[in-house]
Amino acid sequence: MLTSALLVVILIMGCGLCSLHCHQRLIHYRQMAQGLRYINFIEKILEHLPQHRGMANAFLNGDKGFLEKMTEIQQILEQDVKKIDHYNAQHTVHNDLRERWQTIKNGWNTLKNRIQSLSASESFELHSALIGEVLYLISDTADRTNLSNHPDLRVRQIIQITFNLLPPIIENIGQARGIGSGAAARGTLLTAIRIKLEFLHQRLIATASNAYTTIERCIQDSSSQIDRDNIARSQHQTEQFLGTMANRVLGEKITISASDFFSEGSSAFNSNLTLLGSITTTLDQQANATIPKLKSHYVWSIAFTTGSFVMLALMCWNVVMM
Repeated sequence: MLTSALLVVILIMGCGLCSLHCHQRLIHYRQMAQGLRYINFIEKILEHLPQHRGMANAFLNGDKGFLEKMTEIQQILEQDVKKIDHYNAQHTVHNDLRERWQTIKNGWNTLKNRIQSLSASESFELHSALIGEVLYLISDTADRTNLSNHPDLRVRQIIQITFNLLPPIIENIGQARGIGSGAAARGTLLTAIRIKLEFLHQRLIATASNAYTTIERCIQDSSSQIDRDNIARSQHQTEQFLGTMANRVLGEKITISASDFFSEGSSAFNSNLTLLGSITTTLDQQANATIPKLKSHYVWSIAFTTGSFVMLALMCWNVVMM
């Protein structure tokens, strides 16, 4: 009888530990799902705000054909802002993330109202500072919602690269697109602008190839369903854009129009943004697919724990009655 009771106690402890583990993982994956959904909204800002910067830079440098495009993207950004505001109103979001988002929103409202009274350099500087805040928001969201603590090592590495390295690469491409478009609109490359473009060119060469290679390796070593074609496409478009920068803007003279350079930069920008979005979506789908399984395991572990308690109580009752 004593041996049986001891076995039941061990069973209760095992079921209890299993229940606690399932509950902790369930909380973790729910936080992940919320964080990934929030990042999806932020990625729209990261997509459209650099476009606005590049168009504003070309417009303020004299290419008036960009005014209508800039106005259109501004309206899209307004919708992006409303969607994040709505999400914040409907869900529990960490205070640090809310405060950083409010900083971004205030900065955007100030920028859009002043845009046509700014110089090209002032506009570019204000846009870049605002985009920097967006990058920090993505990184902070990954940290605050436990994305960086994923139990699978390879997936954790993908997450770290995706949310800490890919956004700066996208931003560097966006800066190069905007600066290069402005130079092409003027038809001349000032020394200060050349230095900035050469710096961005070298930074992209140093960081982009390593990011793509690492993501590819992590995907091969894990069960991730991330599309490898998106990685190859991003790498190809980025290398092509870097070649255009080197040969048609950083050469002896500029041999490409502002609109053509902006278009080619947009191809590289959008392919990397698509890669970022596809990884975010895949991780989100995996997290949401895991949550029901964890809920089921949690319910069963609670049921087994409860059943074991009942069994132990009946055994104790029998001993008392004897």
